[in-house]
Amino acid sequence: MAKIVNFVYSMIIFVSLFLVATKGGSKPFLTRPYPCNTGSDCPQNMCPPGYKPGCEDGYCNHCYKRW
Repeated sequence: MAKIVNFVYSMIIFVSLFLVATKGGSKPFLTRPYPCNTGSDCPQNMCPPGYKPGCEDGYCNHCYKRW
């Protein structure tokens, strides 16, 4: 019985580490691209403070420093 519980706990830890490792390369502020025509179409909360969102190739996919 104890071996089964230990195995289940080990599998939970393994699966959770696998999920964290596969999501580690994603962008921290933007999880999915938003379609846009101009930078004002992008959500303001996708960038850290002091940066503005930008529209490139029809998607909000970068932030640039405000002047």
